[in-house]
Amino acid sequence: MSGGEENRDVQSFRIDWQGIALSVAFEEHWLGIRREGPFAFAHFQVRVLAPSDARIPITETGYRSHFVPRELVAEHGGPMAFVLAWLDEAAQTTARKAYVEQSRQLRLF
Repeated sequence: MSGGEENRDVQSFRIDWQGIALSVAFEEHWLGIRREGPFAFAHFQVRVLAPSDARIPITETGYRSHFVPRELVAEHGGPMAFVLAWLDEAAQTTARKAYVEQSRQLRLF
C-alpha cells in the first residue's frame, strides 16, 4: 500500500441530469492509496450546481460524498456512467416519485 498527496488523481466533470447541473469529482484511488481486492475503493463527490435549490435522489443537501468498490465503477463503464446509473436507480424509489409529482403540482399555500 502506498499513498500520499502527490499521488492523487482526481477527475472532475459536469453532468446534466434531468435538467439539473451537477459537479462530480472522482478519485479512483482515494487519497492516492493504491489497494487491490475487497478494500479497493473509489471516492465520489457530487454537488448540485444549478438550480442551486434542486433536489436529487441521492442527497437532500445538494452534496454527497460516496465510497464505492472500484470494480463496480468499471462494471458500469466508468465514473460518469456510474453516477448516471446511480441517479436513475435512486430516482425509482417511491419517495422520489412522490417528490417529483408533488413538485409538479401548483401550490397556493
